Amino acid sequence: MRIAWFTPLDENSGIGRYSVAATESLRKCGIEVEIFHMERENILATTTPLNKFNAQDVALPELLSKYNFTAYNIGDNLQYHEQIYEISKIVPGIVIVHDIVMHHFVAGYYLYSKKDTEAYIQKAESLYGNKDLFRNSISGSTTPIWDDDQVMLYPFFEPFVENALGVICHSKYAQSYIRKFYHGSDRVLYFPYCGLSDYSEMAKSDDSGRLRVFVVCNNPNKLTHVVLNSLGHNAKLSEKFDVKLVGLIDMQKYKEIIVSLIDEHGLKDRVSIMGRLSDSEFVSELSMSDIVVNLRDPPMEGASSALMEQLWAGKPTVVLNHGFYGEMPDDCVYKIDTTNPEEGLAEALTMLSENSSFRKSLGIRARNYAQVIFNANVYAEGFKEFLEELVFNQPIEHLIMHITREMQMMRVPPKSSLPRTVAREIGNMFSS
Repeated sequence: MRIAWFTPLDENSGIGRYSVAATESLRKCGIEVEIFHMERENILATTTPLNKFNAQDVALPELLSKYNFTAYNIGDNLQYHEQIYEISKIVPGIVIVHDIVMHHFVAGYYLYSKKDTEAYIQKAESLYGNKDLFRNSISGSTTPIWDDDQVMLYPFFEPFVENALGVICHSKYAQSYIRKFYHGSDRVLYFPYCGLSDYSEMAKSDDSGRLRVFVVCNNPNKLTHVVLNSLGHNAKLSEKFDVKLVGLIDMQKYKEIIVSLIDEHGLKDRVSIMGRLSDSEFVSELSMSDIVVNLRDPPMEGASSALMEQLWAGKPTVVLNHGFYGEMPDDCVYKIDTTNPEEGLAEALTMLSENSSFRKSLGIRARNYAQVIFNANVYAEGFKEFLEELVFNQPIEHLIMHITREMQMMRVPPKSSLPRTVAREIGNMFSS
């Protein structure tokens, strides 16, 4: 079976690293996978055959007809995924979900790349109504919906799966979200580990007497402000830690908030803003950490490669109990409630700092779990089974896709349960 696998392959792309791990494992399973990418330099190394592509190449659809399936990796980075989206509209294929909220991509696609404001508004209105909300976002009279937590209500993922022959999700959370508007075959396959180190040799933390807390920090939904407020409102607790904020903070306004909170709470000698690190520096900092804090709200990713890295490194990690993070076993991560994360984090840090045996055992269980679940061979076998299922079901999928499009023409509401009910009944008819 031949697969054309579309992905970014830039050396800074997490999805690119995932694609290298996934395709190399698929080839070991006997699947003839070839990667299609658009980068010309700084490309990740891989043994998988490579093809450069341009979505505007009129010969590309004919070339892809020689493959059994195309697979499209979809994420919210417009630079990496615009051309992948363009060809996916022409040649139906398997959509691999990396982010469940694509509004940032779609806004950039229509407003900046295509410079077509009306197309954006019309598309948004057809899916969600309330066109004034989207006009106001563009005009600046309100906070743009794509920069607001309410973006979860307007994910804009619908266009990316309307042409899909099947969908791969990396969590049950993503699957349940996508199923609200996709009614074909899908499969949950947990991410194969494609990280920066096997962490077999862990660096030792310093002897300052403080525990090192590792926090990935680059945008508001990672809740760095909550971490700082939690420490700032618990002075005795904060004295126990050296906190490393790792990552480039994308938004200048949010960076100013972070700097202000550090100053306001008197945390300058406790908190270091590390910025963007090289891969080796990142591995070193994570290896030396005693505790990791990985909070996301809202959880817009289909899974978390960062959490996978942290668990693989054997680090006791604090997460919010929702999304992909809530799917992790209770004895492998420290879950806190979403209703009061500041208070929950203080309780978690207290427990982890005062009980070294608990901290160590939590990290060991995390690593053991990660090595079993985030396994490239397991992923490849699951993907192969899904391909075989799609081959068997392809005529049924084409029928369901045709009926779904007819329902769209009839203006059946996007959130209606009718398309999924019809798809389920068709599936039952042919499986009985």
